[in-house]
Amino acid sequence: MEFPDLEQQKKTLVDTFSCEQVTAAREVSVIASPYRICPLGAHIDHQGGAVLGMTIN
Repeated sequence: MEFPDLEQQKKTLVDTFSCEQVTAAREVSVIASPYRICPLGAHIDHQGGAVLGMTIN
């Protein structure tokens, strides 16, 4: 599955955040995930709450 728009967004993010300080510690990655779970509860992000999104495989 290809996402042409996502490739441009990935390039922009990597260009923005790939400075020596960041890349010396770790590689910059951009991951697309169509499904996610929210262990803190449903829809709290719409009410200004924090969300820890994660994916399952």
